[in-house]
Amino acid sequence: MSKSPRVVFKFENNNVQQTTPLLGVSCFLARTEKGPYDDPSELITSFSQFQRIFGKEIVPDGSVSNIEKALVGGSKLRIIRVLGAGAKKGTITKAEDSRVLEEDEIELASAIPGEVQASEVMKFTSGGTNVSFGLVTKGYGDPIGSGETFKVGFSKSVNTIFYNIYDANGSILESGPVITYKTKDAQNKTSVDYLALSNFASNSAYLEPKMVTTTNKIKSFENLVAWLQTSIDQTENPLTIQVGGKEATTTETMFNGTLGTAGADPTADEWIASLDLVKDYTDVYQLACSHIHQHLKTDQDVLKVHKAAKDMCAELQEYTYYIEVPKYTTHYSEGTQPRNKQSIITWINNCLGSIGNSRYAAYFAGGIKYYNEFGLLTNSDVLGTIFGLGDTSASNYGPWKSFAGMNRGVIYDGQGPVSPNYGSDSRYNELDELAQMYANMIVIKDTPSSGKQTMLWHCFSSQVKQDSERFLSIVRLNLYLKKTLRPILNKYLEEPNIWSTWKNIYLEVKPILDNLVDENAMSEYTWMGDQDAGSYSELSVNNEADVRQGKYKVILKYKDIVPMQEVTMEIVIDAASNAGRVTIGNLIVEKLMTTAGSDTWLQDWLYSCQDMIAGGGLVPSEYWETAIVNELAEDGVSVLNTWLLEEVWPCKVTGLDLDRMASENTIENIEFSVGTCDKY
Repeated sequence: MSKSPRVVFKFENNNVQQTTPLLGVSCFLARTEKGPYDDPSELITSFSQFQRIFGKEIVPDGSVSNIEKALVGGSKLRIIRVLGAGAKKGTITKAEDSRVLEEDEIELASAIPGEVQASEVMKFTSGGTNVSFGLVTKGYGDPIGSGETFKVGFSKSVNTIFYNIYDANGSILESGPVITYKTKDAQNKTSVDYLALSNFASNSAYLEPKMVTTTNKIKSFENLVAWLQTSIDQTENPLTIQVGGKEATTTETMFNGTLGTAGADPTADEWIASLDLVKDYTDVYQLACSHIHQHLKTDQDVLKVHKAAKDMCAELQEYTYYIEVPKYTTHYSEGTQPRNKQSIITWINNCLGSIGNSRYAAYFAGGIKYYNEFGLLTNSDVLGTIFGLGDTSASNYGPWKSFAGMNRGVIYDGQGPVSPNYGSDSRYNELDELAQMYANMIVIKDTPSSGKQTMLWHCFSSQVKQDSERFLSIVRLNLYLKKTLRPILNKYLEEPNIWSTWKNIYLEVKPILDNLVDENAMSEYTWMGDQDAGSYSELSVNNEADVRQGKYKVILKYKDIVPMQEVTMEIVIDAASNAGRVTIGNLIVEKLMTTAGSDTWLQDWLYSCQDMIAGGGLVPSEYWETAIVNELAEDGVSVLNTWLLEEVWPCKVTGLDLDRMASENTIENIEFSVGTCDKY
């Protein structure tokens, strides 16, 4: 059939930059000995980096830190430091005026720490403008140096003001330039190295500036730097800078520093308030409150936090929340009795009764034994280990793979669970009961090549519905799809809402979905959009009215691949056979039974097998017989094959009634047991 000439466009995008979310990222709410409160922006990738910023994790029972195990296990972490009422940053004040706050002077604040009033350290004057800043510690109760106080000295050399931070022993912890400047003279305009001031503010490990005296236009430290750059530098405007109320000299002007305080032990409400800081970071897959059952002293408080965290995860659908089943039955009083199966089930039941089930919440139980830094075998919590397993699996294999079992769930430095080992084969029924209660367990299992190994067994969410989202791997796959596709789809917002745009979306997303099929994240998928439409009349998923309001809808259907949960093997012991020899089943024949009573050979044979009156019979070798069977051709005469049957004996005889008008005889069905059958 002839067609009119035309130009046809087919879209094929071979220059697509795939957007892949950062994998292996988790978030811990934790108590640490130092560090920022409200800034989880720095991604922690090593334990040394964590120690530099946050010091140590506070673990009341002295067991191995969750954060340490997570980082060593391969996690990348966002850390949210939880503070209590009264938390304040330390201040820097003139040596003659400074003092450490007494305990009864600490203000009880809300969950979010209150602002501290800084003392003036450096004052800038130009024309009629006067602005100044003070310094506060970057953390709350930071252990700066070896003591509880420290000193800061400022001095001037030529045109540069320098600073030194001294610990309690007088050793310099940090030093560097603060600002270089020169006011105008006959040959030069005013010169200010505003970048040095900015670097001082951002690069110090211990201190940060806080404005003390401001103007309507200069309210922040950033405003101060901008003012120096635009209004003072390279102008005729004179500038004076004072340190501690006087012109800086080569003699250090000394200030005393206080460390601040982390406040009281955080309450449940303060843990909950800190959850809000997670919301700015959607790269996180796993979220937990580290060692919270040790920090809070009642089940009621612990469950209150768990419920708030679970509700947030269920609402946002951005993270999975992991809950630790305490390893001891009396954990609030620092008991040492490990939880057994029933205790674990009871605790999870109580938790579910308070917070409810969710595909975005999972339970981990059993505790785990590690050798600590002193070489002592220590009973520890498990969530840090779980984070390490989950993040390493996500980075190496994809978040859609289970991180339990012998391939991705082995904990090589683990020394077994604190609870009884429910991983032994003889305890399968108990392990099954724990699985039915959503308990993901630390167990010891025999491996094919490495003997007994400690590992995570089960990878379930706490979803009630028995669909695929009861597996954490499927929940994590859905999170991956969301985190991967969202930035791609966001990129097309404000673009023309037309089929060419829809085609480009499809072409950019398709390689990602194809890769998920290749990686066994899904077996197949269907992208139901209108990317192939060329007019409003060709729309199938969308409609013209919605499209012309800026709306476009796509339905992505996929068939998930869940982790294998059961392998059944049927083992059958087959009968032996020899070449040229056939082993057959029973032989069934028919014979006439006479009424005269003279045909007794069969009855005698039966009695030799089992005499109903005597209660027994001969031994098999005495009643076994040999029989010859001829296989006849269709003429009923010619013999095709002859078979020798050995170890033959009658095992069943049945008489069939015939029509008495036709015969005086009945037919017997005889079933013979046959041991061997050989062809003659």
